[in-house]
Amino acid sequence: MPAGPAAAQSGGVVLRGTVAGLGGTPIAEALIYVDTSATAQLSDSAGDFRVAGLPPGGHVLHVRKLGFAPRRLQFALESGDTGVIDVGLIGLSSGPAPILRVHGQVRDVVEG
Repeated sequence: MPAGPAAAQSGGVVLRGTVAGLGGTPIAEALIYVDTSATAQLSDSAGDFRVAGLPPGGHVLHVRKLGFAPRRLQFALESGDTGVIDVGLIGLSSGPAPILRVHGQVRDVVEG
């Protein structure tokens, strides 16, 4: 998936890659988003994704799919670059969800 001329002309960067499970099996419909982008997308049937128009500099790629452990990957690209990150997801146990018990009082919640 080559970077389009618009990305190169605007000085923006392009990130592309593939989401796969163990053994290289493509994972379709994984949620892909970059912390500096206002949009999210899903990987296609071959596990491929492409995020264009990112500003140059450091970013964090987030990849999530139900049944798999989420991934968070840091990367940096310079103006006009096209980066490639292939993301491997690890499947979670198909057993029952663990029961968590919290004792005490919650004073602050941190999401992330």
